[in-house]
Amino acid sequence: MAEPDNIIRFQEMVVSILGELYAVHPGDIEWNAASFYGNKVPSDDEEDLFDNTVRYLLDNGYLFESQGYIRLNAKSWSVLKKPDPLHPAQSLGTSLKSWAKDAASGSGKELVSTLGGTALSEIAKALNLPF
Repeated sequence: MAEPDNIIRFQEMVVSILGELYAVHPGDIEWNAASFYGNKVPSDDEEDLFDNTVRYLLDNGYLFESQGYIRLNAKSWSVLKKPDPLHPAQSLGTSLKSWAKDAASGSGKELVSTLGGTALSEIAKALNLPF
């Protein structure tokens, strides 16, 4: 059964955010949709999706926020550096970063959707959260 469009877009955004944060860890990124989208002005829908996804990740213990910047917390980092179950030769975080590029280009959307759910599920297990 295919996921609804809103869930697919959410999972793609999860992949993008976690992939970007993994790539700059232990650094952070600004909680700002325009900077996340490469300083292009995002549409209202893109901005809402970014903000709502960040809020979801914060509210459910996946990220840490301070003074308008977000970063991985220790448990999320420890999960993202584990081997990717779909590609054991690379980390889950590395896969997120490369598959986020695929999502942006329009290719591999099903894989990105699967990986987004896998990443959240693995992090949720590590944090003892339901998912």
